[in-house]
Amino acid sequence: MKASPDPLDELLSSHPPPPALSSTFQADVERRLRQSAPPLRLSWWESIERLFAQPAFSAVFVCACVLLGLLLAEIRVSSERQATHNQVVQSYLHLLDPRLELTATTAESAAPNPEVQS
Repeated sequence: MKASPDPLDELLSSHPPPPALSSTFQADVERRLRQSAPPLRLSWWESIERLFAQPAFSAVFVCACVLLGLLLAEIRVSSERQATHNQVVQSYLHLLDPRLELTATTAESAAPNPEVQS
């Protein structure tokens, strides 16, 4: 069984041939490539601009900044909670025994001195 002729073959054969390339075509292409090629040595600012021009890098950078901010905020809140806890412990120990001289070490340990108990 003979295959039917492809209509694309007729269209391709009816198309005119491409124009002949000039003798300086390759030199012109190389010259244009050299002009459009980026410089080999980029300044640090241009390197940073190139990095941030990539969406993936920009997204990772923003996420890293947000996570760093959350970490720093959590560290600050945690230290404030610890300071508040130490103040509560000092207040409680002073309530138990007003004569008790509290130092930073006794407040951090949060345990009353067994010798002071009466």
